[in-house]
Amino acid sequence: MILIGAERLQHIGYLRTDPLFCRVVCLTPIPHRTKFSTALKQFTSDSLKTLAELNSELVIELLYKKISTALSDVEIKKAA
Repeated sequence: MILIGAERLQHIGYLRTDPLFCRVVCLTPIPHRTKFSTALKQFTSDSLKTLAELNSELVIELLYKKISTALSDVEIKKAA
């Protein structure tokens, strides 16, 4: 959550109202913070470590795709 700017669960409320964030993460609607809280309570220390590693891999992959698409769009606009 730190990656998206939410150091605390209450910060998710701000992100839920950010149209750019909602567009980038492709989630409509963004779950309420209580849903995140309930889901996080189910994890053990070991499963949280595994989840964090998986999340990092997925975020890096998604960012790479989004950046590649954005750069392609910029090059297409330059050529036009």
